[in-house]
Amino acid sequence: RVSLAMSLSEIGLQAEAQAEADRVLAAQHLPASILVRLSECLLRQGRLTEALNAATAARAADQHGVGAMLALARAHLCAARYEAAAECALDAMEASKALPDGHWLLGTALAWYGDLDNAAKSLAIGLQFDPQHVPSLRMATILALARGEAAAATLFQQRAHAALERTDWRPPTELPFEAEGLRKHLGLAPA
Repeated sequence: RVSLAMSLSEIGLQAEAQAEADRVLAAQHLPASILVRLSECLLRQGRLTEALNAATAARAADQHGVGAMLALARAHLCAARYEAAAECALDAMEASKALPDGHWLLGTALAWYGDLDNAAKSLAIGLQFDPQHVPSLRMATILALARGEAAAATLFQQRAHAALERTDWRPPTELPFEAEGLRKHLGLAPA
């Protein structure tokens, strides 16, 4: 049902997507893996409080689960709780250093907090583990623009496009804290 809700949301059937998510929310004793996906689905529906609750429940159900840590980091970022998001990302990377999503979320939290230099460093580390990590490449583009590094921004943008061309996977609609949101927050022109 969570996959169906996410798919319905991506194609614009919001009422149907919310109804499916509500059916999952009504279930009792959901495993952490379902709660992680449910949190992501609820974030994409703009249901922040419910997403935070699902991510918190996932973390409580699986205290050592990297997926739950990352889900909670995403939810904290959507709630503009940057320090809490960074802590969750760091917890996840403590469990697994080679975690591109962890470095991306930490870098994103740092960028929103205003620490662009350390944000760029975190993204660079994550890109060492996965040079084609599209969210990191998009965020690195924005950070390079903000730091006045137009040539680097162009290279990151080209790498992101090339990574997308090599796969059928398409990233879902961005959440408010992702690259486009940060670009607007920093007052930068579109790349």
